[in-house]
Amino acid sequence: MEAPFALFCDGLKKRRAITPNSPKADRTINKKINEISKLLDLESLLDENPLDLSGGEKQKVFLGCALMLEPRILILDDALLMIDVNERTKLLKVIKEYNKKKRVTIISFTHNLDEALYSDRLVVLNDGKIIVDGKFPFVFKEEALMRKIGLEVPFMLEFSKKLKVYNLLDYIELDPERLVDLLWK
Repeated sequence: MEAPFALFCDGLKKRRAITPNSPKADRTINKKINEISKLLDLESLLDENPLDLSGGEKQKVFLGCALMLEPRILILDDALLMIDVNERTKLLKVIKEYNKKKRVTIISFTHNLDEALYSDRLVVLNDGKIIVDGKFPFVFKEEALMRKIGLEVPFMLEFSKKLKVYNLLDYIELDPERLVDLLWK
């Protein structure tokens, strides 16, 4: 059984790759592990036993393992569910940048519309049927429909809309950092 990704043993740093045993393969894998560890901010976990990691840390490691494969299509199913909000926002930006840089198609299944803000296209399903399909901001024009089926509208959308009502913004801004920059100008 061969696979071009890292498995973990006593500690993430002591990983062994299931690849042909050669120094070149080891160097390539170590380079990729270092690159992805840095990208996902996993360096501090490399000496940890994977069994001792929190749920969110494990999710980050699993995401790193998936990226090691350099997939053309990456499918995520509530992949960031156990990661705290601030860390999740950072990871969503990293994933979005990775998507652009590597030209990877990313399909993400989530119940969290805050995560969906980082997508290019959003398809909302209810009882197995597509009820909304489109790009931003079109999708969020269907806010009443989303609320009707029990989806929470992203905080940044609601906040930005309120700021616009009070003429503090000229347009809806969904990125928290850009919103702060706009408000401080």
